[in-house]
Formats: sequence, C-alpha cells, structure tokens
Amino acid sequence: MAEVRDRVVHRLVYQYMVDLYDKTFYFDVWSCRKHKGLVGAIERAQSFLEAYPKSFIWRADITKFFDHVNHDTLLVLLAQKINDPTALRILEKIISSHSNLGQYERERVNPAAIGIPIGNLTSQIFANIYLNELDRFVTRIIGPFRYLRYGDDFIIIGQKKEIVEEWRQKIKIFLTERLSLALNPKNDIIVPARMGLHFLGVDIFPTGRRLKKRNWHRAHVRLNSQNVSSYRGLIEKHENSKHTKLFDWYILQKLG
Repeated sequence: MAEVRDRVVHRLVYQYMVDLYDKTFYFDVWSCRKHKGLVGAIERAQSFLEAYPKSFIWRADITKFFDHVNHDTLLVLLAQKINDPTALRILEKIISSHSNLGQYERERVNPAAIGIPIGNLTSQIFANIYLNELDRFVTRIIGPFRYLRYGDDFIIIGQKKEIVEEWRQKIKIFLTERLSLALNPKNDIIVPARMGLHFLGVDIFPTGRRLKKRNWHRAHVRLNSQNVSSYRGLIEKHENSKHTKLFDWYILQKLG
C-alpha cells in the first residue's frame, strides 16, 4: 500500500484516469465505479437469471488477478489512451514501484515485472483498464446473451451449455495470450440458470437470492453499533422478510 505522503498523488492520478476512462467502460462492469457497486452487481445478476431462466451461466474469476497484472501490457494499454508524456511517466513510476516477484525470480521465471498492490487506490482503476480488454473481447467477439463483471469475477449467459463451453475455451486462450492471466479452477463452472449460482457472496436464483451461510454468520458475529446499518441493509437486500425480521430480533438482543 502507498505511503501516506504518496496517497495524494494516487488520488489525483485516480481521478484523472476515472475522468478519462470510465465513460469508455462496458455498462455491466460494476466494480469501483460511481453509482455502481456490489449490491447493484448482485441485483443486476439476479435480473439476468430472471430474464433467462432456461439459459446456462458460466461463472469464473481470475487466479490471483492483482498478483499477475503484467506491467508491460498495462503500460501499453495506458499509452493507447493517454497522450500526455508527464502523465505516462507518473503512471509508469507508480506501476513499476511494485512487483510480486523479486529480480532473480523474474529473470528465471518471467522477464516481465508483474503484480500491482490491492490496497492502492490507483490499482482499482488499473484493474478495470486491464480487464477492459476482456470486456471488449466478450461483448464484441463472443456476443453472449448477457455478461457482467465485478472486479475479476464475471458471469456469461448463453442459450446452450455446448455454446457456453465453446466461449469458455476461446476466452481462456484470450486471457492467457493477451493478458497473461489464468482462470481460477475452483470457480470455473457452467450451470443451468434454473439451478441458481453462487456469485459475489450470494446464492442467486431466477426467483430471488439469499446470502451464503458464511456471510450470514459473519453478519451475526461481527455485528456492532458501528456496522449495524450496513449489515441490516445487506440482509434486507438479499433475504426474505422472515429472515430480515429474525435479524432485527437478533439486533435487539445484541445491541438493544
């Protein structure tokens, strides 16, 4: 994470890039964007299942995405949009200040520097710029019923399982060859929409959604006077009225 003295620079650079890039991003990219966010992404995904209950959904994410962002690839992408030499020099300095491989390991395993820190503000917009290449490939070349991405988690919806599997193979090759990224095998699944799916911490179905058990448990364990409104809103958004009332009763017991 950046030192305190550098955070002002990161904030200025972040805002500069948001103003330049955000309007070019695909609509259904929901991470780190104004008027979007996690709850919006979950609600949007549930609306897709409701609209296409007989479809198939591929849910996937990237293996350790932030650890594998290729510096050279990212700089090339930035140079395609940014013409200001000073801005590019600052961006290059920010990007090159971090690598998840030491010099010896880079020379032995991969000559390119890789990795950006998760905690830095600029890393959020870097992630969307980097994965904008995936968004463009999926929406312009693949052309599924629906596509949604939040961070490095994404879903793709198609009519038949065989078609979605073909898309999966093409996208896997694209990620490897174009972005030096790999799919996380644990979350690389294709399921019928009617069966629902686990996505962004929520079980989502064509008829509704519910929190995963671990997130429900986390809300109970971590509940305090500072976060009660956030957890109450989370429960209300993703659970039925019965569970919401049960959580209200728990709030009264613990904090009343």
